[in-house]
Amino acid sequence: IDISTQVLEISSPNENPNYLTITPIFQKLTSLQELHLTRSHIQEIGKHSFWGVKTLEILNLMRNNISSVQDHNFRGLANLKELNLNDNNIATLTMGTFKYLTDLK
Repeated sequence: IDISTQVLEISSPNENPNYLTITPIFQKLTSLQELHLTRSHIQEIGKHSFWGVKTLEILNLMRNNISSVQDHNFRGLANLKELNLNDNNIATLTMGTFKYLTDLK
């Protein structure tokens, strides 16, 4: 992926699903403003997966299998304005999960 990428969308049709894991692979995308990872059977967000992605304003993780959201999942996203976690299986949301998202609308 080109490091100057501003918008990244990864999704799949229902008949051919993705099976993705979120790790700190986005750190080198220094211009990334929007990240859409949908319908990809993501089960969890890795620790500090978005650390250093300071330009990210929109994070869309809808239609996955995320069951737990931890306080370290969104560290480093001080400029995030929109977060979409719709259509997941969230059973656990730790206290302070969104404390680092100071610009979240």
